[in-house]
Amino acid sequence: MLILGTWIVAISQFTQPLGGTAPQNWWLGHPSAHSSRARWCRRSPDLAVGSTVNLKETICEGSIMAEAVFSAVAESLEGMATRCTSRGMSFVLDEPPSLGGKDEGMNPLEAVLSALGACKCVVARAFAKPNGIRLRHVRVEVDGVFDPDGFRGKNPAAKVGLSKIRTRYHIDADNTPEEIAAFVEFIEAHCPVHDTLVNPPQLSYEIA
Repeated sequence: MLILGTWIVAISQFTQPLGGTAPQNWWLGHPSAHSSRARWCRRSPDLAVGSTVNLKETICEGSIMAEAVFSAVAESLEGMATRCTSRGMSFVLDEPPSLGGKDEGMNPLEAVLSALGACKCVVARAFAKPNGIRLRHVRVEVDGVFDPDGFRGKNPAAKVGLSKIRTRYHIDADNTPEEIAAFVEFIEAHCPVHDTLVNPPQLSYEIA
């Protein structure tokens, strides 16, 4: 996740400490020569999407930010196994034998939970220093509640997907419990995967 990593590291160098919400259609821009804090910058909706890397530039008082379009391809293999590929890197997802798979990899819901936990770890690492958190280590445990009867169509009242998700943070830092608690709130508010789940994006599909 080179693009995402670069984006988060860049933001972490300029972000405002704990708090601050972007107005609609605005984004964090580079700090000015007179301040180490980020400035809110209005997105320019008229800029075309680049044909090479799908980047939509954002102009902010002479600075250029980029809005990335991430892509992934999922392709079925033998049985329930699926190869997931993005930017030349891949991993295999599967299902346990109870659901017709061979357990050759975590299942898609476990991958979602892992992505959520990993994203929160990344945000913690990227934003710890500018927020005064002397972070040594972070581990995030994520649990999800799933009713297979919803997926199998046996219970129309059950959700097809996860009905609950719980996150447990293990943070080793040289800070007070109050500072760590405030930082966890910051992580929850600034994790892109968390935001994607809490505020679902517009979804669409097409048949090739």
